[in-house]
Amino acid sequence: MKVRELMAQLYKANPDDLVVVSESDGASPLYSVEEMVYEPDSTWFGYLHIRELTDELRAQRYSEEDLCPDGEDCVALWPIN
Repeated sequence: MKVRELMAQLYKANPDDLVVVSESDGASPLYSVEEMVYEPDSTWFGYLHIRELTDELRAQRYSEEDLCPDGEDCVALWPIN
């Protein structure tokens, strides 16, 4: 993803959301940006959850158990690998 594409996607996001980077081994180009919910496990690590359960996600077998009502809204940056 180019900076221009990242800027366009971040422009649509809530500026008060936390930014979370998905981990990978080594370096990898950015693949996607997704609005999610972050559940911290420590000060340096946590888990990502879907923000809202849609019909499309239900069709993919997501359920209410995949939501995290006590988490913090975030923008997740996902690498290709």
